[in-house]
This record gives sequence, C-alpha cells and structure tokens, in this order.
Amino acid sequence: SASVLCGSTSHHSSEIKKAVLNNEFQRALTYSTPENRQEAADGATKKLRENGYPERWLRNPKTASSHRNSKSRQDKTCHGVLRIPYVSDPFNVQVRTILKRNNMSHIRVVNPRPLTLQQLAAKRPPKLQCQLRKCPIQQTCPNCAATFVVYEATCGVCGKNYVGSTTRPLHTRAREHYYAVKNGDNSSALGEHYHSNPSSHPSTSSPEILFRIICSAPDELRLRIEEAYWIQNMKPTLNRKNEHMGTGFLV
Repeated sequence: SASVLCGSTSHHSSEIKKAVLNNEFQRALTYSTPENRQEAADGATKKLRENGYPERWLRNPKTASSHRNSKSRQDKTCHGVLRIPYVSDPFNVQVRTILKRNNMSHIRVVNPRPLTLQQLAAKRPPKLQCQLRKCPIQQTCPNCAATFVVYEATCGVCGKNYVGSTTRPLHTRAREHYYAVKNGDNSSALGEHYHSNPSSHPSTSSPEILFRIICSAPDELRLRIEEAYWIQNMKPTLNRKNEHMGTGFLV
C-alpha cells in the first residue's frame, strides 16, 4: 500500500529512505488546503519521527522539494549508471570512492529495487534438463545445467573447498575441474590440490569432487559481486591468495 512507510531500520539504501521522506511531505502538501498546509507538514513530520527517521532528515516541505530538484539537476550531468545490488550505505560510499579515484565520478551508482517474495516465487526459473553426455555431477547436483551461478566444489577426500562462478552451465565448468585433476593441471586450484597431495589423494583418474550451487545471478556483474561476497564470507581453503585479494574492493 502507498500509505505504508519504509521503516528507518529496514534494509534499504539511505537514498530510498530519503525519497520516502520527500514523498511523504509531497503527499501532505498535495492533499491539503493552503490554510492547512503547515498542519499537514507537521503530521508528516510526526509520522516520520514515529517511524524512526533521524531529525536531521526531517526537512520542511520546501527544503525536501528543493533537495529533490537539486538531485534531478545532478542527474542531468550523469554520463553513465552502475547498477549494483544494495549491500549497505558504506558499501555504496566505497564504490563511489573507487569511481572517483579512477576519474569516473560522472558515473552514478544505482541500487535497483529488489524483488519481492511474490516476484521471486513467480519468476523462479524452471530446472534445466541436463543434456551433457556423461555428465560428471548430474547425480550429486540435480540442477547441473544452471548458468550464471556461484558454486562450491568440495574435495570428497579431505573436505577442503573451493568457491567459484561461471556464466556457462555448471556441468561444463565442473568437467573442466575434473580434467584439470586428471591431467595434472596446476593452473587449476583443484588440480594443484590433488597433485600436491599424492599420498592422501591417489585416485586422480576418478577424483571425488562434490559440487553444489550457492546462488545464481541475473547478469555477469552481479555474479562477480556474489562470488566476491561468498569468498569473503566462506573463506574457502582452496581459493588462492590472489583470488581473495581480488574480491576485497567489492565486499
């Protein structure tokens, strides 16, 4: 309902909360007579205050309106948009700082509105049928044909894990990991793991590697951000140091 406020403690960016504040003032002004305008503004202020909005945000309607118009003028000088999922306000500040440091301050950072639970349920993609001949992971990972996923690969011998991402079907990436182990390819983290531990991991012809999907993403940018997030939070033991360091500016 349009009358329901976004709570001040909800997981939304400060830009969205300030937009809610401005809209509440604008609604109060639009549906009030000139003689009742101050009373309507006071009512909006009270409602916002009861919802936990800080006093420094509770501008009067004139200031709120000028703030919105000022922002619109700034938008006209924008030469690009970077759409990223909302994580936190400090994260947005860090992204803007990186853009400014690299002479890209003209790019505007935008947090798209997240899907509701109803939308997520309605737009859940159908499970893709695996068409890969001799799929190495179909038995243990039923949705192995999924694309744009962050995945975890766990060594079945020692339990050490690796977190990665792929835009291709997961079973295609998994098959590359299996080939790396079988062929002694140390450029792969899993291949290096098996071949650096020959006594405890002797069976490279049929390595035990368990794959599971952690999450999916709608595009490659969000996929890389999700991968960075899960590497930082799960701290997988087989990811190399440069992979951990490469995700630091994203999380």
